[in-house]
Amino acid sequence: AARTVTDSRGPFANTRLANAGVEKNIQPGNPVMSESGLVGRIIGVTRGASRILLLTDIASRTPVMIDRTNARAILTGDGGPNPKLDYLRGKAPVRQGDRVLTSGDGGVLPRGLPVGVAVKGLDGRWRVILASDAAPIDFVRILLFQDFSQLEKAQKEALDKMPVPPPSGPVEGV
Repeated sequence: AARTVTDSRGPFANTRLANAGVEKNIQPGNPVMSESGLVGRIIGVTRGASRILLLTDIASRTPVMIDRTNARAILTGDGGPNPKLDYLRGKAPVRQGDRVLTSGDGGVLPRGLPVGVAVKGLDGRWRVILASDAAPIDFVRILLFQDFSQLEKAQKEALDKMPVPPPSGPVEGV
């Protein structure tokens, strides 16, 4: 758990700072949840602080799925309060009011985290009213989720630390 404040500096428009860092095993990519739903993900960590990229930031891309149809999409932040659903496929993959969850695709985030509800925007595109907008995000929970690349790196480091067994064949010169 961490307390957050608005971040007014940096290369991103919609970020927040959390008062938890490497001392709590937080790593870039960890999902950040409010009591209502997904807020964003960690993009930078130092001792005592982390930077959270919110779902609304123009640099944010999140793999999601529609709960009713299992249709996949990319939730794309555009700086506004309701990010858009891009790359929807199929005939009528989404309807007004459908729940949107993280898909788990690509190993970026775990599957099934609540994101929000699908609505038709004024521009005619599908957008998501974020579940995290239901309450202030002064306090968040940072999930220590390890994506597949982090697990692969840890496994490689463990193998590199293992001692090399002695040769088992006949020894010459004896």
